[in-house]
Amino acid sequence: MQPTILAFRLSDERLRTLRAVASAQGLAIIAVPPSDFSQTLGALCALDARNPLAAPCDFAGEMLVMAGLSDAQSDRLLAALRLCLQPNIALKAVLTPANRRWTAAYLYQELCMEHAALRAQCARLFAANDGHFN
Repeated sequence: MQPTILAFRLSDERLRTLRAVASAQGLAIIAVPPSDFSQTLGALCALDARNPLAAPCDFAGEMLVMAGLSDAQSDRLLAALRLCLQPNIALKAVLTPANRRWTAAYLYQELCMEHAALRAQCARLFAANDGHFN
């Protein structure tokens, strides 16, 4: 498969920026419409069959899923996005054999919980170190 980025809920301006960064690196972008949020990640990447009976679902925030990128491609993409796309997209994932059968909505929920747990851990560390990260 061609290295691909699934983009969810990006504004037109942010999607244009992502497309520019990705095209410079030879990466494909698929802007996933809300009507497809109940499809599996594998189906959205054209690796698996789509479910025509999938119940509609939605989520509010931005999310990226990187599929088929090498480690070097992922590193270059993330570095470029940190420079070009502010505020940064907080929820990002890599397509894996384990999550390719998850729906986009389920991945979003999992990433939100993971992000909240990491933020809470950082807050505890910050407080434990008198407001400093060491």
